[in-house]
Amino acid sequence: MKGHCLRCPLYLRVQGDEWERFIADWWEAYRDNWAAAHDLLELAVKHPRLGKVLGDGSCRSQQTRLGRALAAKSGERFGPWQISVQRDLHRKSARYRLVPADVEEDGL
Repeated sequence: MKGHCLRCPLYLRVQGDEWERFIADWWEAYRDNWAAAHDLLELAVKHPRLGKVLGDGSCRSQQTRLGRALAAKSGERFGPWQISVQRDLHRKSARYRLVPADVEEDGL
């Protein structure tokens, strides 16, 4: 996917259905609990079209790419949910959770 921006509307539209399936699996596995990108990577690899987001690099590379994609999708509505991001600047990491789409949260 070289040369494609994760925020490009066409790219996001193409990925919409697969993202919704991924979000549904995420909800089944974690409900509204926080999860790191490495936790969610196991779910993401089960969705073939998300392979374009993950790329074919190392596991660490795929975690990074998934984390960036999740951050780009933060606040976007997926059925009744949206992604919330909490950043830990000390650890230079982030974690993610699903919240009801009508709730806004501030990442720390």
